[in-house]
Amino acid sequence: MFEDSVDAFIQRWHPFVAPVRIFPKVEGSPLFECQAGGVILSLLERTGPYESVAGEARVIINATTLIVEQVEPAPEELEVLAISQIRALGQVVVRNGNSLVVDVGIPIVLGVHDPLPNTIEEGVTIRFDSVPPLHGFVVPFAPQRAAPRR
Repeated sequence: MFEDSVDAFIQRWHPFVAPVRIFPKVEGSPLFECQAGGVILSLLERTGPYESVAGEARVIINATTLIVEQVEPAPEELEVLAISQIRALGQVVVRNGNSLVVDVGIPIVLGVHDPLPNTIEEGVTIRFDSVPPLHGFVVPFAPQRAAPRR
């Protein structure tokens, strides 16, 4: 299990939001499209059917994979393979059990189904293919405080 609840997931991974541009959505679709890291991603909306409004947003992008491959250090790569599926290469920023945060040009919170070897640690470079669908947790911008009146 990679999450206890949507709120707990957001609280845990909040520091790893990705800046995205959300496109207008097809009513009734559980997926929303956004531009992030130079590609167009289709994400399963996990925070409610009306959180992903068109425009600039902050989203925790969550992928799962069966296995990761440790590779020699290389520039980040992010490629869309199919609807809601990616191939990515990047550096591990955080490891927490079988969950990783991987910098692929944008942060991806990655849940790995197979046990991870101890060699997969912060600072190593990995490659993975995600299992569809990618999940998107929209994180609201902090409310702006009005300047005090004098």
